[in-house]
Amino acid sequence: MIRLDFVLPEWTRIIWNSNDAKLIWESRIREISNAFLSIEKKLVLQGIKPSWLTSMTEVEYEETTNSIQNTNFVLYILNKTPISNSYISSSQNYVEGQPYNYRVVLTHKNNLEDWKTAWGDNDNLSIGRLLGFPDCCQKFFQKYWVDQKFLDTSWPMSLDGTQGPKECNILLRWLGVRAVSHLPCSFNCKETYSIARTNIDWAISNGYSQEMEWLEEMLDWPIQWSALHGIAEIRTPILKISARTDATADLVVVDRPGFSYPKEGSSGTKFPYINKAKSIITNNNAFKRSILLEKQWLDNGFSTFEAMSHSHQILLETLNDLDKTKQYNIIDFGCGNAELLKSIQQTKLKNSKLHGVEIDADRFSRIKYNTVNLTIGNFYNSNMFDFSAEWFNEKYDLVIIMPGRLTECTQEQRTIFLTWLNQNAKIILWYAYGDWIGKTNVEEPWKTMNTLNIEFIKKHSVSSSECFAQVGTLTRVIKKQFQIL
Repeated sequence: MIRLDFVLPEWTRIIWNSNDAKLIWESRIREISNAFLSIEKKLVLQGIKPSWLTSMTEVEYEETTNSIQNTNFVLYILNKTPISNSYISSSQNYVEGQPYNYRVVLTHKNNLEDWKTAWGDNDNLSIGRLLGFPDCCQKFFQKYWVDQKFLDTSWPMSLDGTQGPKECNILLRWLGVRAVSHLPCSFNCKETYSIARTNIDWAISNGYSQEMEWLEEMLDWPIQWSALHGIAEIRTPILKISARTDATADLVVVDRPGFSYPKEGSSGTKFPYINKAKSIITNNNAFKRSILLEKQWLDNGFSTFEAMSHSHQILLETLNDLDKTKQYNIIDFGCGNAELLKSIQQTKLKNSKLHGVEIDADRFSRIKYNTVNLTIGNFYNSNMFDFSAEWFNEKYDLVIIMPGRLTECTQEQRTIFLTWLNQNAKIILWYAYGDWIGKTNVEEPWKTMNTLNIEFIKKHSVSSSECFAQVGTLTRVIKKQFQIL
Protein backbone atom coordinates (compact mmCIF):
# COMPACT_ATOMS: atom_id res chain seq x y z
CA MET A 1 0.00 0.00 0.00
CA ILE A 2 1.37 3.41 -1.06
CA ARG A 3 -0.34 6.07 1.07
CA LEU A 4 -0.83 9.63 -0.18
CA ASP A 5 -0.81 12.81 1.91
CA PHE A 6 -4.39 14.01 1.51
CA VAL A 7 -7.69 13.27 3.23
CA LEU A 8 -11.09 13.51 1.55
CA PRO A 9 -14.18 14.84 3.36
CA GLU A 10 -16.27 12.38 5.35
CA TRP A 11 -19.18 10.68 3.59
CA THR A 12 -21.03 7.37 3.31
CA ARG A 13 -23.26 6.39 0.38
CA ILE A 14 -25.22 3.21 -0.23
CA ILE A 15 -26.19 1.90 -3.66
CA TRP A 16 -28.61 -1.02 -3.71
CA ASN A 17 -28.11 -3.75 -6.30
CA SER A 18 -31.87 -4.09 -6.82
CA ASN A 19 -35.20 -2.83 -5.55
CA ASP A 20 -36.00 -6.33 -4.28
CA ALA A 21 -32.85 -6.35 -2.15
CA LYS A 22 -33.63 -2.89 -0.78
CA LEU A 23 -37.24 -3.83 -0.01
CA ILE A 24 -36.15 -6.85 2.05
CA TRP A 25 -32.91 -5.71 3.67
CA GLU A 26 -33.18 -1.97 4.31
CA SER A 27 -35.54 -2.41 7.25
CA ARG A 28 -33.59 -5.42 8.52
CA ILE A 29 -30.35 -3.46 8.57
CA ARG A 30 -32.04 -0.64 10.48
CA GLU A 31 -33.37 -3.10 13.06
CA ILE A 32 -29.95 -4.76 13.43
CA SER A 33 -28.26 -1.39 14.00
CA ASN A 34 -30.85 -0.23 16.54
CA ALA A 35 -30.70 -3.56 18.35
CA PHE A 36 -26.90 -3.38 18.65
CA LEU A 37 -27.11 0.03 20.35
CA SER A 38 -29.75 -1.22 22.79
CA ILE A 39 -27.79 -4.38 23.54
CA GLU A 40 -24.58 -2.44 24.24
CA LYS A 41 -26.38 -0.29 26.83
CA LYS A 42 -28.10 -3.23 28.53
CA LEU A 43 -24.86 -5.23 28.75
CA VAL A 44 -23.32 -2.38 30.78
CA LEU A 45 -26.33 -2.15 33.09
CA GLN A 46 -26.12 -5.89 33.73
CA GLY A 47 -22.41 -5.72 34.54
CA ILE A 48 -21.35 -7.79 31.51
CA LYS A 49 -19.66 -4.91 29.70
CA PRO A 50 -17.69 -2.26 31.67
CA SER A 51 -18.66 0.87 29.70
CA TRP A 52 -20.50 2.09 26.64
CA LEU A 53 -19.23 5.01 24.58
CA THR A 54 -21.78 6.50 22.17
CA SER A 55 -23.48 9.63 20.84
CA MET A 56 -26.94 10.75 21.95
CA THR A 57 -29.35 13.52 21.24
CA GLU A 58 -30.24 15.78 24.16
CA VAL A 59 -33.60 14.00 24.49
CA GLU A 60 -31.97 10.56 24.51
CA TYR A 61 -29.48 11.75 27.12
CA GLU A 62 -32.28 12.96 29.42
CA GLU A 63 -34.32 9.77 28.96
CA THR A 64 -31.33 7.53 29.69
CA THR A 65 -30.29 9.61 32.70
CA ASN A 66 -33.79 9.31 34.16
CA SER A 67 -33.84 5.56 33.53
CA ILE A 68 -30.68 4.94 35.59
CA GLN A 69 -31.60 7.03 38.61
CA ASN A 70 -31.13 5.18 41.90
CA THR A 71 -28.63 2.78 40.30
CA ASN A 72 -24.85 2.48 40.53
CA PHE A 73 -24.45 3.70 36.95
CA VAL A 74 -23.85 7.16 35.53
CA LEU A 75 -24.21 8.72 32.09
CA TYR A 76 -21.46 11.31 31.71
CA ILE A 77 -21.13 13.90 28.92
CA LEU A 78 -17.61 13.94 27.47
CA ASN A 79 -18.11 16.57 24.76
CA LYS A 80 -20.37 17.73 21.95
CA THR A 81 -20.10 16.31 18.43
CA PRO A 82 -21.55 17.45 15.08
CA ILE A 83 -24.68 15.57 14.05
CA SER A 84 -24.04 12.84 11.46
CA ASN A 85 -26.65 10.67 9.81
CA SER A 86 -24.16 7.95 8.85
CA TYR A 87 -21.01 6.17 10.03
CA ILE A 88 -17.98 8.44 10.42
CA SER A 89 -14.43 7.12 10.56
CA SER A 90 -12.98 9.75 12.89
CA SER A 91 -14.14 12.28 15.47
CA GLN A 92 -15.19 15.68 14.17
CA ASN A 93 -14.68 18.98 15.99
CA TYR A 94 -17.88 20.68 17.03
CA VAL A 95 -18.47 24.24 15.86
CA GLU A 96 -20.40 26.31 18.40
CA GLY A 97 -23.88 27.24 17.20
CA GLN A 98 -24.27 24.20 14.96
CA PRO A 99 -26.62 21.23 15.68
CA TYR A 100 -24.98 18.73 18.00
CA ASN A 101 -25.19 15.44 19.82
CA TYR A 102 -23.59 14.57 23.13
CA ARG A 103 -20.71 12.12 23.21
CA VAL A 104 -21.38 10.24 26.42
CA VAL A 105 -20.15 7.28 28.39
CA LEU A 106 -22.37 4.96 30.38
CA THR A 107 -20.36 3.29 33.12
CA HIS A 108 -20.32 2.26 36.77
CA LYS A 109 -19.87 5.15 39.18
CA ASN A 110 -16.60 3.62 40.37
CA ASN A 111 -15.13 4.11 36.88
CA LEU A 112 -16.13 7.74 36.41
CA GLU A 113 -12.94 9.42 37.69
CA ASP A 114 -10.82 7.07 35.59
CA TRP A 115 -12.91 8.03 32.57
CA LYS A 116 -12.45 11.75 33.22
CA THR A 117 -8.69 11.34 33.50
CA ALA A 118 -8.33 9.08 30.46
CA TRP A 119 -10.53 11.28 28.28
CA GLY A 120 -8.82 14.47 29.38
CA ASP A 121 -5.39 12.97 28.69
CA ASN A 122 -6.52 11.48 25.35
CA ASP A 123 -5.18 8.17 26.70
CA ASN A 124 -6.41 5.68 24.12
CA LEU A 125 -5.06 2.61 25.89
CA SER A 126 -6.82 3.53 29.13
CA ILE A 127 -10.03 4.31 27.25
CA GLY A 128 -9.81 0.93 25.51
CA ARG A 129 -9.31 -0.79 28.86
CA LEU A 130 -12.30 1.02 30.36
CA LEU A 131 -14.40 -0.13 27.41
CA GLY A 132 -13.28 -3.74 27.86
CA PHE A 133 -11.50 -3.97 24.51
CA PRO A 134 -8.93 -6.80 24.03
CA ASP A 135 -5.29 -5.88 24.72
CA CYS A 136 -4.24 -7.07 21.26
CA CYS A 137 -6.84 -4.83 19.60
CA GLN A 138 -5.83 -1.85 21.75
CA LYS A 139 -2.21 -2.25 20.62
CA PHE A 140 -3.38 -2.63 17.03
CA PHE A 141 -5.43 0.59 17.37
CA GLN A 142 -2.47 2.46 18.87
CA LYS A 143 -0.15 1.29 16.09
CA TYR A 144 -2.31 1.97 13.06
CA TRP A 145 -4.96 4.51 14.10
CA VAL A 146 -2.90 6.65 16.46
CA ASP A 147 0.75 6.26 15.44
CA GLN A 148 0.34 5.69 11.69
CA LYS A 149 -2.85 7.79 11.49
CA PHE A 150 -4.95 5.35 9.48
CA LEU A 151 -8.56 6.41 8.92
CA ASP A 152 -9.67 2.86 8.12
CA THR A 153 -8.18 -0.33 9.57
CA SER A 154 -9.73 -2.73 7.06
CA TRP A 155 -6.45 -3.30 5.25
CA PRO A 156 -4.16 -3.61 8.32
CA MET A 157 -6.48 -6.15 9.94
CA SER A 158 -6.26 -8.31 6.80
CA LEU A 159 -2.47 -8.69 6.95
CA ASP A 160 -2.81 -12.04 8.74
CA GLY A 161 -5.45 -13.25 6.28
CA THR A 162 -9.20 -12.89 6.00
CA GLN A 163 -10.19 -16.37 7.17
CA GLY A 164 -11.87 -16.44 10.54
CA PRO A 165 -15.18 -16.54 12.36
CA LYS A 166 -17.89 -14.26 11.06
CA GLU A 167 -18.11 -12.57 14.46
CA CYS A 168 -14.78 -10.80 13.79
CA ASN A 169 -16.04 -9.31 10.52
CA ILE A 170 -16.61 -5.55 10.77
CA LEU A 171 -16.58 -4.71 7.05
CA LEU A 172 -20.27 -3.80 7.34
CA ARG A 173 -19.75 -1.27 10.15
CA TRP A 174 -20.74 1.57 7.81
CA LEU A 175 -24.26 0.06 7.96
CA GLY A 176 -24.18 -0.36 11.73
CA VAL A 177 -23.96 -4.13 11.19
CA ARG A 178 -21.34 -5.53 13.55
CA ALA A 179 -21.07 -7.78 16.62
CA VAL A 180 -18.46 -5.72 18.51
CA SER A 181 -17.92 -2.00 19.03
CA HIS A 182 -14.13 -1.99 18.70
CA LEU A 183 -11.81 -2.34 15.71
CA PRO A 184 -10.46 -5.93 15.79
CA CYS A 185 -6.77 -6.56 15.21
CA SER A 186 -7.51 -9.38 12.76
CA PHE A 187 -10.26 -11.44 11.18
CA ASN A 188 -9.26 -14.26 13.49
CA CYS A 189 -8.93 -12.51 16.87
CA LYS A 190 -9.88 -14.97 19.61
CA GLU A 191 -10.70 -12.24 22.14
CA THR A 192 -12.90 -10.38 19.65
CA TYR A 193 -14.76 -13.59 18.88
CA SER A 194 -15.36 -14.18 22.59
CA ILE A 195 -16.80 -10.68 23.09
CA ALA A 196 -18.96 -10.97 19.98
CA ARG A 197 -20.38 -14.32 21.02
CA THR A 198 -21.19 -12.94 24.47
CA ASN A 199 -23.05 -10.05 22.82
CA ILE A 200 -24.95 -12.24 20.37
CA ASP A 201 -25.81 -15.02 22.80
CA TRP A 202 -27.09 -12.54 25.39
CA ALA A 203 -29.17 -10.80 22.72
CA ILE A 204 -30.72 -14.07 21.54
CA SER A 205 -31.69 -14.89 25.13
CA ASN A 206 -33.18 -11.43 25.71
CA GLY A 207 -35.59 -10.81 22.88
CA TYR A 208 -33.33 -10.04 19.92
CA SER A 209 -33.21 -13.45 18.25
CA GLN A 210 -34.52 -12.25 14.87
CA GLU A 211 -32.08 -9.34 14.68
CA MET A 212 -29.19 -11.64 15.61
CA GLU A 213 -30.22 -14.16 12.97
CA TRP A 214 -30.06 -11.41 10.32
CA LEU A 215 -26.79 -10.09 11.78
CA GLU A 216 -25.06 -13.46 11.67
CA GLU A 217 -26.29 -14.07 8.13
CA MET A 218 -24.93 -10.75 6.87
CA LEU A 219 -21.58 -11.16 8.62
CA ASP A 220 -21.25 -14.49 6.83
CA TRP A 221 -21.70 -13.10 3.30
CA PRO A 222 -18.74 -12.72 0.94
CA ILE A 223 -17.55 -9.11 1.11
CA GLN A 224 -14.95 -7.17 -0.86
CA TRP A 225 -13.35 -3.99 0.49
CA SER A 226 -11.20 -1.99 -1.92
CA ALA A 227 -9.49 1.40 -1.76
CA LEU A 228 -8.00 3.79 -4.30
CA HIS A 229 -7.28 7.53 -4.08
CA GLY A 230 -9.07 7.86 -0.75
CA ILE A 231 -12.30 6.17 -1.83
CA ALA A 232 -13.37 2.85 -0.33
CA GLU A 233 -15.90 0.57 -1.98
CA ILE A 234 -17.43 -2.22 0.08
CA ARG A 235 -19.26 -4.66 -2.17
CA THR A 236 -21.76 -7.17 -0.83
CA PRO A 237 -24.26 -9.46 -2.60
CA ILE A 238 -27.07 -6.89 -2.10
CA LEU A 239 -25.47 -3.42 -2.06
CA LYS A 240 -22.33 -1.36 -2.44
CA ILE A 241 -21.07 1.13 0.15
CA SER A 242 -18.90 4.08 -0.86
CA ALA A 243 -16.99 5.90 1.88
CA ARG A 244 -13.87 7.83 2.76
CA THR A 245 -10.72 5.89 3.48
CA ASP A 246 -6.96 6.39 3.47
CA ALA A 247 -5.70 7.84 0.20
CA THR A 248 -3.59 5.33 -1.74
CA ALA A 249 -1.78 5.50 -5.06
CA ASP A 250 -2.41 1.82 -5.75
CA LEU A 251 -5.56 -0.28 -5.66
CA VAL A 252 -5.80 -2.22 -2.40
CA VAL A 253 -8.28 -5.09 -2.12
CA VAL A 254 -9.44 -7.18 0.83
CA ASP A 255 -11.62 -10.18 -0.04
CA ARG A 256 -13.35 -11.91 2.84
CA PRO A 257 -14.97 -15.18 1.72
CA GLY A 258 -18.42 -15.94 2.99
CA PHE A 259 -20.22 -19.16 3.81
CA SER A 260 -23.74 -18.00 2.92
CA TYR A 261 -25.45 -16.02 0.16
CA PRO A 262 -28.82 -14.21 0.29
CA LYS A 263 -31.46 -15.24 -2.20
CA GLU A 264 -31.84 -11.52 -3.04
CA GLY A 265 -28.11 -11.36 -3.86
CA SER A 266 -26.99 -10.33 -7.34
CA SER A 267 -25.64 -12.78 -9.87
CA GLY A 268 -22.13 -12.15 -11.17
CA THR A 269 -18.90 -13.73 -12.32
CA LYS A 270 -16.51 -11.84 -10.04
CA PHE A 271 -16.08 -11.86 -6.27
CA PRO A 272 -18.10 -11.27 -4.12
CA TYR A 273 -20.89 -12.42 -6.42
CA ILE A 274 -21.87 -15.89 -7.59
CA ASN A 275 -23.12 -16.75 -11.04
CA LYS A 276 -26.57 -18.10 -10.35
CA ALA A 277 -27.21 -19.13 -13.95
CA LYS A 278 -23.87 -20.79 -14.67
CA SER A 279 -24.82 -24.35 -13.77
CA ILE A 280 -27.05 -26.54 -11.69
CA ILE A 281 -26.14 -25.57 -8.15
CA THR A 282 -25.48 -29.13 -6.96
CA ASN A 283 -22.94 -29.63 -9.76
CA ASN A 284 -20.76 -26.61 -9.18
CA ASN A 285 -17.76 -26.16 -6.92
CA ALA A 286 -19.49 -23.44 -4.86
CA PHE A 287 -22.09 -25.94 -3.75
CA LYS A 288 -19.47 -28.60 -3.06
CA ARG A 289 -17.46 -26.00 -1.15
CA SER A 290 -20.55 -25.29 0.97
CA ILE A 291 -20.72 -28.98 1.82
CA LEU A 292 -17.05 -28.81 2.79
CA LEU A 293 -17.73 -25.86 5.06
CA GLU A 294 -20.32 -27.84 6.97
CA LYS A 295 -17.56 -30.39 7.61
CA GLN A 296 -14.80 -27.82 7.95
CA TRP A 297 -14.06 -28.33 11.64
CA LEU A 298 -15.39 -31.89 12.01
CA ASP A 299 -12.96 -33.09 9.34
CA ASN A 300 -10.12 -31.72 11.43
CA GLY A 301 -11.16 -33.23 14.75
CA PHE A 302 -13.04 -30.29 16.31
CA SER A 303 -16.57 -29.88 17.61
CA THR A 304 -16.87 -26.21 16.54
CA PHE A 305 -15.32 -23.78 14.08
CA GLU A 306 -14.16 -21.62 16.97
CA ALA A 307 -12.25 -24.48 18.62
CA MET A 308 -10.50 -25.21 15.33
CA SER A 309 -9.74 -21.55 14.73
CA HIS A 310 -8.21 -21.14 18.19
CA SER A 311 -6.01 -24.24 17.94
CA HIS A 312 -4.90 -23.52 14.38
CA GLN A 313 -3.94 -20.00 15.42
CA ILE A 314 -1.60 -21.44 18.04
CA LEU A 315 0.04 -23.66 15.43
CA LEU A 316 0.41 -20.69 13.08
CA GLU A 317 2.09 -18.61 15.78
CA THR A 318 4.94 -21.12 16.06
CA LEU A 319 5.86 -20.34 12.44
CA ASN A 320 6.32 -16.60 12.99
CA ASP A 321 10.12 -16.81 13.21
CA LEU A 322 10.61 -18.76 9.98
CA ASP A 323 12.06 -16.96 6.96
CA LYS A 324 8.99 -16.00 4.93
CA THR A 325 11.07 -15.42 1.77
CA LYS A 326 12.17 -19.05 1.51
CA GLN A 327 10.28 -21.76 -0.33
CA TYR A 328 8.90 -24.54 1.86
CA ASN A 329 7.91 -28.05 0.92
CA ILE A 330 5.32 -28.89 3.62
CA ILE A 331 3.61 -32.17 4.49
CA ASP A 332 0.90 -32.71 7.11
CA PHE A 333 0.32 -36.25 8.39
CA GLY A 334 -3.38 -36.56 9.18
CA CYS A 335 -4.25 -33.42 7.22
CA GLY A 336 -8.05 -33.81 7.31
CA ASN A 337 -9.47 -31.59 4.56
CA ALA A 338 -6.23 -29.50 4.45
CA GLU A 339 -7.69 -26.54 6.35
CA LEU A 340 -4.50 -26.07 8.41
CA LEU A 341 -2.28 -26.30 5.34
CA LYS A 342 -4.44 -23.74 3.58
CA SER A 343 -4.12 -21.31 6.50
CA ILE A 344 -0.33 -21.77 6.59
CA GLN A 345 0.06 -20.89 2.91
CA GLN A 346 -2.41 -18.01 2.97
CA THR A 347 -1.17 -16.33 6.15
CA LYS A 348 2.39 -17.44 7.00
CA LEU A 349 4.47 -19.30 4.42
CA LYS A 350 3.14 -18.02 1.11
CA ASN A 351 6.12 -19.45 -0.81
CA SER A 352 5.19 -23.03 -0.03
CA LYS A 353 4.02 -26.21 -1.72
CA LEU A 354 1.48 -28.25 0.21
CA HIS A 355 1.36 -32.02 0.64
CA GLY A 356 -0.72 -34.17 2.94
CA VAL A 357 -1.55 -37.67 4.08
CA GLU A 358 -5.11 -38.53 5.13
CA ILE A 359 -6.43 -42.05 5.70
CA ASP A 360 -10.16 -41.17 5.77
CA ALA A 361 -11.56 -41.27 2.23
CA ASP A 362 -14.47 -38.95 3.02
CA ARG A 363 -12.23 -36.23 4.42
CA PHE A 364 -9.73 -36.77 1.63
CA SER A 365 -12.45 -36.23 -1.00
CA ARG A 366 -12.95 -32.64 0.20
CA ILE A 367 -9.30 -31.58 -0.04
CA LYS A 368 -9.63 -30.64 -3.72
CA TYR A 369 -12.37 -28.12 -2.91
CA ASN A 370 -10.33 -26.61 -0.08
CA THR A 371 -7.11 -26.09 -2.05
CA VAL A 372 -8.44 -24.16 -5.03
CA ASN A 373 -5.94 -21.46 -6.10
CA LEU A 374 -3.29 -22.82 -3.71
CA THR A 375 0.16 -24.12 -4.66
CA ILE A 376 -0.08 -27.83 -3.97
CA GLY A 377 1.99 -30.95 -4.52
CA ASN A 378 0.69 -34.42 -3.73
CA PHE A 379 -2.00 -35.59 -1.33
CA TYR A 380 -2.15 -39.25 -0.36
CA ASN A 381 -5.27 -41.13 0.71
CA SER A 382 -3.34 -43.67 2.73
CA ASN A 383 -2.10 -44.73 6.12
CA MET A 384 0.90 -42.66 7.23
CA PHE A 385 2.67 -45.93 7.99
CA ASP A 386 2.36 -47.14 4.41
CA PHE A 387 6.03 -46.76 3.60
CA SER A 388 5.52 -47.81 -0.03
CA ALA A 389 3.87 -44.42 -0.73
CA GLU A 390 5.76 -41.81 -2.76
CA TRP A 391 6.08 -39.41 0.16
CA PHE A 392 8.46 -41.87 1.87
CA ASN A 393 11.09 -41.13 -0.80
CA GLU A 394 10.80 -37.34 -0.53
CA LYS A 395 12.39 -34.69 1.69
CA TYR A 396 10.39 -31.87 3.30
CA ASP A 397 11.24 -28.47 4.75
CA LEU A 398 8.40 -28.71 7.28
CA VAL A 399 6.66 -31.82 8.60
CA ILE A 400 3.49 -31.42 10.68
CA ILE A 401 2.57 -34.29 12.96
CA MET A 402 0.79 -35.06 16.22
CA PRO A 403 3.05 -37.26 18.39
CA GLY A 404 -0.02 -39.18 19.52
CA ARG A 405 -0.19 -40.78 16.07
CA LEU A 406 3.09 -42.53 16.88
CA THR A 407 1.47 -44.26 19.85
CA GLU A 408 -1.11 -45.92 17.59
CA CYS A 409 1.25 -48.14 15.61
CA THR A 410 3.65 -51.03 16.02
CA GLN A 411 7.15 -50.55 17.38
CA GLU A 412 8.57 -51.40 13.95
CA GLN A 413 6.44 -48.75 12.24
CA ARG A 414 7.38 -46.17 14.90
CA THR A 415 11.08 -46.91 14.43
CA ILE A 416 10.93 -46.66 10.64
CA PHE A 417 8.92 -43.44 10.70
CA LEU A 418 11.14 -41.68 13.26
CA THR A 419 14.25 -42.71 11.33
CA TRP A 420 12.70 -41.29 8.16
CA LEU A 421 11.68 -38.13 10.00
CA ASN A 422 15.21 -37.56 11.27
CA GLN A 423 16.70 -37.99 7.78
CA ASN A 424 14.10 -36.21 5.63
CA ALA A 425 12.58 -33.34 7.65
CA LYS A 426 14.38 -30.03 8.15
CA ILE A 427 11.79 -28.65 10.60
CA ILE A 428 9.19 -30.47 12.71
CA LEU A 429 5.94 -29.03 14.01
CA TRP A 430 4.68 -31.23 16.87
CA TYR A 431 1.17 -30.46 18.05
CA ALA A 432 -1.64 -31.92 20.12
CA TYR A 433 -5.24 -31.03 20.89
CA GLY A 434 -7.70 -31.66 23.68
CA ASP A 435 -7.55 -34.89 25.62
CA TRP A 436 -4.07 -35.89 24.51
CA ILE A 437 -2.56 -32.88 26.31
CA GLY A 438 -3.82 -34.10 29.65
CA LYS A 439 -2.43 -37.60 29.31
CA THR A 440 0.29 -38.52 31.79
CA ASN A 441 3.07 -41.09 31.65
CA VAL A 442 3.18 -40.94 27.85
CA GLU A 443 6.39 -42.67 26.83
CA GLU A 444 6.10 -42.70 23.07
CA PRO A 445 7.44 -41.51 20.73
CA TRP A 446 10.08 -40.12 23.08
CA LYS A 447 11.22 -43.56 24.30
CA THR A 448 11.87 -44.79 20.76
CA MET A 449 13.61 -41.53 19.86
CA ASN A 450 15.92 -42.02 22.81
CA THR A 451 16.65 -45.59 21.69
CA LEU A 452 17.51 -44.28 18.22
CA ASN A 453 19.70 -41.52 19.73
CA ILE A 454 17.38 -38.87 18.23
CA GLU A 455 16.69 -35.66 20.13
CA PHE A 456 14.14 -32.91 19.42
CA ILE A 457 15.66 -29.44 19.69
CA LYS A 458 12.79 -27.03 20.43
CA LYS A 459 13.03 -23.62 18.74
CA HIS A 460 9.63 -22.16 19.52
CA SER A 461 6.60 -23.20 21.55
CA VAL A 462 3.04 -21.88 22.01
CA SER A 463 0.35 -23.50 24.10
CA SER A 464 -3.03 -23.11 25.78
CA SER A 465 -5.27 -25.36 27.84
CA GLU A 466 -6.73 -26.77 24.59
CA CYS A 467 -3.66 -27.00 22.36
CA PHE A 468 0.12 -27.01 22.27
CA ALA A 469 2.56 -26.66 19.38
CA GLN A 470 6.34 -26.87 19.23
CA VAL A 471 8.61 -26.14 16.28
CA GLY A 472 12.14 -27.46 16.17
CA THR A 473 14.56 -29.91 14.59
CA LEU A 474 15.59 -33.51 15.12
CA THR A 475 19.24 -34.28 15.56
CA ARG A 476 21.32 -37.39 16.08
CA VAL A 477 22.92 -37.50 19.53
CA ILE A 478 26.33 -39.11 19.99
CA LYS A 479 26.31 -40.82 23.36
CA LYS A 480 29.65 -41.01 25.15
CA GLN A 481 30.75 -44.31 26.61
CA PHE A 482 32.15 -44.16 30.15
CA GLN A 483 34.35 -46.85 31.68
CA ILE A 484 33.93 -47.45 35.40
CA LEU A 485 37.30 -48.03 37.06
